[in-house]
Amino acid sequence: MKKFTYLILLLFAFQTAVSQSQLDTALNFSVKDIYGNNIELFPILDEGKLVVIDFFNTSCGPCGLYAPDIQASYEDFGENAGNVHFLKIAWGDDNNGVAYFDSIHGITIPSVSGSQGGGNQVYTNYMVLSTPTVILIAPDRLILEHYIWEPTQENINAAIIAAGGSMVGIDDEISLSENNLLVYPNPSKGMVNVRVEAEGAALYRLETYNLVGSKVSQTAPTQLSAGSHVLTTDLGHLPEGTYFVRLIRNEEHENMSRVILLD
Repeated sequence: MKKFTYLILLLFAFQTAVSQSQLDTALNFSVKDIYGNNIELFPILDEGKLVVIDFFNTSCGPCGLYAPDIQASYEDFGENAGNVHFLKIAWGDDNNGVAYFDSIHGITIPSVSGSQGGGNQVYTNYMVLSTPTVILIAPDRLILEHYIWEPTQENINAAIIAAGGSMVGIDDEISLSENNLLVYPNPSKGMVNVRVEAEGAALYRLETYNLVGSKVSQTAPTQLSAGSHVLTTDLGHLPEGTYFVRLIRNEEHENMSRVILLD
């Protein structure tokens, strides 16, 4: 039984090691999406955008399983209107097959078929060995992430934010409010302090959200008088990553700031 378990672990490790693009620097390509629109990689990178490519197969079970997560990340970062560009490239199937896959999984990301859109050649050039393989390319053409696994919304978002990608809506809100919200230490290993400048007596509390917008922690309301105060929240039970701490005053949103947790 131990030998069998060890063999399974070895097979899993081998699959993980090879299930990724083997390149370190991106190669340019020109493809057509399933609607006939031309897409060329380097002009997108030259706009200063990060590029996320999901190499998938319409008959691949995990590709369908994670498709909604990739779609959610695409929406989080502005559906290619922000500084992140998403693209799905299929292996083997034609435009109709990819369109059907997209329809049943609710995909609106630009998708390229293997046989009609040029996807098969991109697979070959990027030496993709299995699906799904999600990679992240920087504007300087460096492949920052060869294999985002598991390709969940949270993992993809974390990789993009670490590379400088901006979430549409959340980042706009932060840019307007975080200068007024002092959060320390940041990065933190658990305990986070937030300085509050209260203009008058009110109930204050802190809410913490993860990268997919789910509330993962909140403090009990605290009555504060006018003046400077410090509220503390313990985030030590959360895994390392990027979170957003929001200050609530009398049940209304005041300010928000990004905080990074370390192990």
